[in-house]
Amino acid sequence: MIDERPAPGLRPGRFAITVDASAQEPGLRLALACTDADGVCTSVGIYYRDVALPLLDMYTRGVRFVTGRVNARAHAPGLLKLISAGKLDIGAVASRVVDWEQAAEAVVEGTTKLHVARKEASEPVAAA
Repeated sequence: MIDERPAPGLRPGRFAITVDASAQEPGLRLALACTDADGVCTSVGIYYRDVALPLLDMYTRGVRFVTGRVNARAHAPGLLKLISAGKLDIGAVASRVVDWEQAAEAVVEGTTKLHVARKEASEPVAAA
């Protein structure tokens, strides 16, 4: 396991925007300590236990803490337009691309970044 604690005497810089991706309390504390007054610290890690936050320090410096899953659905329409226009290549983020017919098998295999491609229908699909 990587030791996320800063070296003794380390004086971290301060930044308007900080991100904690450590998913460990010492890493989160370091990111918060590096967040400047009126700054934003975002955590993309998942914590399976409660984590103590330095709330008084955060309050007096006006630090805003953001965590939670990303709302990908809000950005999906714009991304889908870029992909269908050929302006965005998903190959850089997709670990596997399969046709619609292979989707069930691919999902069961547990691929992390699965993209299922479906050909355009010539006729609208009837609602069930």
